[in-house]
Formats: sequence, structure tokens, C-alpha cells
Amino acid sequence: MPFAHIDEKGTTLYYADSGIPSGVLDYTTVVLIHGATLNGGIFERMLPYASKYGLRLITMNMRDYAGSTPYTLDELSEFTSSDIEVQASALRNFGREFACFLVYVCQSLGIPATTVCSGKVYGGLAFLAWSLSTSGLLSIFGDHKTLSDEQKAVLQPYLRTAFAYDPPSILYGADPDVGLLTPFNDPATPDGERSTAFGTWVSGYSTAVPDVAHITLENMRSRREERLPTLHTMPTDDFERIFEPDNLARSCVAVMQASPSLHERHLRRTFLDADAVLPDVKVVALWCDRSVYATIWSAKVLHELLQEQPAPGQRMRNTSLVKIENANHIYQWDEPERLVQILHDNI
Repeated sequence: MPFAHIDEKGTTLYYADSGIPSGVLDYTTVVLIHGATLNGGIFERMLPYASKYGLRLITMNMRDYAGSTPYTLDELSEFTSSDIEVQASALRNFGREFACFLVYVCQSLGIPATTVCSGKVYGGLAFLAWSLSTSGLLSIFGDHKTLSDEQKAVLQPYLRTAFAYDPPSILYGADPDVGLLTPFNDPATPDGERSTAFGTWVSGYSTAVPDVAHITLENMRSRREERLPTLHTMPTDDFERIFEPDNLARSCVAVMQASPSLHERHLRRTFLDADAVLPDVKVVALWCDRSVYATIWSAKVLHELLQEQPAPGQRMRNTSLVKIENANHIYQWDEPERLVQILHDNI
């Protein structure tokens, strides 16, 4: 079981590695970072397809998840502190842990740096932040204090692309009042059952949304469940190994309860002020057309943001907003090869 020791405090992150793809010297490495309650095992079905697409895939377990260092209660309390600067520091540390792991991958795993030949880019590093972990992506690019100069120097020759994969809109500072009950606000759901209810809700298949123009409050309310949730079809042994329900009330809720103003600030700086942090890294935002409204709405928020003009002296980050068709929030489990192909095509 491989572990990365990422700082002098002894913080350890568990990871799994598909290995170097067969016969490819200038392969690209993609680090996959999971979301709330589902650890890095949720990506494991993708790993057997990595070599076919010339990729090396590495899954990372965030802190609080199997094999990785838990958060202390003091660390968790910082996300919801009454002092917004303490919250900002907590989000900064959240992103910095991701960055430390990326640096570890560059320095310790012998991956090839980015090269350009005849106008085509080879090698290098990308990372995918799924759902809740998108907060770490936004911390890296939206807060210039998150990365040290040394980390920037290490990452610059490697890091090409960051994927924001189906994040909840609350991480963009937007929490629309759709008028629908969720596991977080349904009074009929006992506290002890919220994690299970969350897994059912977030892994469901709702009516597909054809495009960003159809992301409206009315359309979100009229959607219906059309297929069994992914977690209801997952084999029991896989479910018990991957689903970590206790974390919903720990780090998951803590990150989401940080001030919306901080999340929005990170969002705007990430996309409208590229020169502040690693300006050559592009962001590909993936949204899933059959996901829950809370993540579908983020595509609308980002689409509208990208219509704005940066402030004088600032430059918009190279960004793509890509819809994944017939996809729920846990597409990587149901259609693993297709997601590997999407990553390959968009790096």
C-alpha cells in the first residue's frame, strides 16, 4: 500500500497507481481526487483503461479517508470559525495538501515533464478534483497564498490541466433555492441516516439536461429519477470498502460550510485572474447532465462567469465547459473507460 508523506508534520496520504503505461515514454499522469463520503476507490474501475489511452492514473485519498491522516477537531473547527480569515486559512491548507501531493508525484514517482514537439504537447501532469474536492482546486488557483514559490517552481514544468468534475454549486458560492428536499434539509431523514440518504441522492440518475440554457429553477424542479442510483447497484463488498459515511458530518460538511463569499472569491480569481497562479494551466470543467441539481447548477454559474470580462490588467484562464452526456454524479463507476477517454481527449 503506497503512502505519500507530504509535510514535516507527518501528514500521510494513501494512493493507488495504475503504473507506467506499456510502451509509452512520454505519457501524461492524471491524479484523481475523490469527493464526499466516497474514497479514492470510486475511481478504481478507471485504472485498467489507463494504459490503453497512454495515461498513468493515480488515485489519492484525502485526509479523513482510509489510509490517510485524519483531521483533528481543531482543524475541522477552523472551516466554520466566526473569523473569516481563519476559514480562509483552513481552505488554503485544504488546497495546499493537494498541492503537496502533486509535488510528491512530480518529485518521487519519476513522471515525465511536459514537452512540446511539432506543436503537440506530451507528458506532464493533470489532476481531477471531483465534487467536494473542487474546493481544493479553487484554493490552489484562486488564492495566491496557497502555493509556495517552491511548489510553483516544481509544478510549472509538469502541470498542464486541472479538471473540475461535477462540483456542487455551493463551492462556487451559489446555493439556489430550488425548493427541493435533500438529505441535508429533509426533516423526515433522521440524523443517523443522512449519510446513507446522501449516497442514494447523489448517485441517482435524474432527467437529462440538454444544455446550460435549460438549467433553470423550473426545470430543476420538474426532473424525475429515471434509473437506480449507482450506490444501489454497487457490489456490497465494494460499497463497504469505498463508502465512508462518517465523513459526511466531519470534513465534508466543514468544507461546505465555509463562507460562500470565500468560495466565490476563489472562483472568480481562478477563472478571471489567470496570471496570479500558474497561468499556463488550463481548467476543464466537466458537468454531468443527469446529476443532482446541486451540481448541475454549477455549470450555469461558471457559464455566466465566463461571459464576464476580466478587470484591467488581468487575464481570463483558458477554460472549457464540457457536458458529459447520460452521466450521473458517479459516472466514473458506471462508465469508467468513457471517463478515461474524456480525460485523454481534454488534457
